[in-house]
Amino acid sequence: MVRIAVSSSARNELVGVGGVIEGPGMVPETFSFTHGMRTD
Repeated sequence: MVRIAVSSSARNELVGVGGVIEGPGMVPETFSFTHGMRTD
């Protein structure tokens, strides 16, 4: 079974996303990026 966990947050009006992908026999791979400015 492959598991993917994702989270997002906003700080200083910037929105970011990060997470991890893991599965049997896999080394967990993390990722993160800045999506852009927060808007209402």
